Amino acid sequence: MYVALYVAERRDKERLATLGLVVVTLGAALFVVGNAALPMLDLSKRYTVATDGAERLALEHAARALLARGAHGSPGALLGFVMSGAGTLLMACAMSMGGASGRRTAWPGIAGASLLLLYVFGTTFGLLPRAVLMTLASLGGVLMLVWYVVVARRLFALARVS
Repeated sequence: MYVALYVAERRDKERLATLGLVVVTLGAALFVVGNAALPMLDLSKRYTVATDGAERLALEHAARALLARGAHGSPGALLGFVMSGAGTLLMACAMSMGGASGRRTAWPGIAGASLLLLYVFGTTFGLLPRAVLMTLASLGGVLMLVWYVVVARRLFALARVS
């Protein structure tokens, strides 16, 4: 979707669209690399077949180290979340400046990405109460879903025109 948005927006706001694409791509790559899910899956499989207590204890320590580095809300996951959110925000801002996708299409993305960035910082650094964080995440998530649908419809419409 971001590559298609870049292609659609590059005529009007090439630098901002390029920056948005680069930042969101780097953010997604950092998020995948820093995500503890796949290594945790491997550790859990090894833990299941482990036969002695020492091996299980070593696997438990490895799992704790992985979670400390890349669990949701940990500083290890922060950079990937922030960069992908910032890339989304940049791309939505490029759209808001009168690009091919239309100005109104951009606002759910700007609002949603902003709320999710607030949520990420609030979760990572414990800045806000849990109820406030869940409200930010819920509203931001719904707005991002709306943005994805609106952008997809707009991109399909642009494809039919061209």
